[in-house]
Amino acid sequence: MSKNIHVHSRRRGFQQSYQENASLLGLLKDCIRERDLSKGSKIHAHILRRGFLENDVYVGSALISLYSKCGVLGKAQEVFDQLPVRDVVLWTTLIAGYAEHGHCDEALKCFQWLELKGLFLDLVTFVCMLKVCASIGGIKQRRRNTFTNYP
Repeated sequence: MSKNIHVHSRRRGFQQSYQENASLLGLLKDCIRERDLSKGSKIHAHILRRGFLENDVYVGSALISLYSKCGVLGKAQEVFDQLPVRDVVLWTTLIAGYAEHGHCDEALKCFQWLELKGLFLDLVTFVCMLKVCASIGGIKQRRRNTFTNYP
């Protein structure tokens, strides 16, 4: 009988943490949409206190996205580095953040690491890398145009 109670208790605890993660994910998505770094940082602190970052790739991805969208790329990288498992979604989220803010070299480094880890690209990763390559090409073209105007 006590074994059944213990199993039921564990299931209930799992269900409560799952529901809390889902709520936190919804709140983080609101923060991303509104670029609300202050509220997002408070949610991040709560996530760390509760130990949810290690167990939920979606929460990790949302935090990386939040910090990237708000231009705090160092913090996005820090969250990424804390995650025990890094799948193609997390790599792509980080690459997209670097690309969005013109940090093409960092995006390329992430892409190279993704390939070294043997992860397969998805369509979103491919599109992000096209954006990075286009940005690099645009930068090179602007440099060429700028310097061709001078003797």
